[in-house]
Amino acid sequence: MASWNREEGWQRSAPSHIPLGRVWIPPRRSERIENFLLPDGSGIAIVIGLTHEERLEAMADFSELDALQNEYEPQTGGQMPGPELVPDGTWEFEIISAELTETPKTNETIGRIQLRVLSGPAAGRVLERATFFRRQEAANYLGGEMMALGVDSARWSDKSKPLSQHIEEAFARIRGVRFKGTKVTNTKDGKPYHNLYINSLVQAAPANSSASALPSPDDSPF
Repeated sequence: MASWNREEGWQRSAPSHIPLGRVWIPPRRSERIENFLLPDGSGIAIVIGLTHEERLEAMADFSELDALQNEYEPQTGGQMPGPELVPDGTWEFEIISAELTETPKTNETIGRIQLRVLSGPAAGRVLERATFFRRQEAANYLGGEMMALGVDSARWSDKSKPLSQHIEEAFARIRGVRFKGTKVTNTKDGKPYHNLYINSLVQAAPANSSASALPSPDDSPF
């Protein structure tokens, strides 16, 4: 059996077993003494001193979390919530950033757009929408969305510059743009898939807001 106090820490205070034929009388509980069953069930600990809340904290068992330390490796990417953060419906969004990048493990090229929700139950939250270019339709669909945001993506077929450069220039242009988007959840084989579709531009934010002005219809997209 062991006891704990702030000055001396854990101290063995009695035999770890009770001999047969002897009756064990637990210490009398008081405002400064409390008995706890050890987390693994191997015995009883007597915690002396402190408040009840502090004694509970002293007996807290974080071994399940500590076990993750052996393979701990910090990950800085891919942790941001996606469209699942937003309920189905049509809402307003602001583009915080957009970039072409690669996934950390497989080095797969993706288009990553960071958005702030401006309306609805999730207003104020920040999420990420990623485009994976695994099929031709992905690039085509992204071009259609950029067109909805005021970018002349019809020029992306111009091979005087690579498609990746066209997309990077478009992404630089849409930062700060506000748009209406529709969140739709589909289910396939019992698994939900959350999709966010860009519909159209909305009115630009006031000049004193953090959003940049939307492009004029007369402006050249690049």
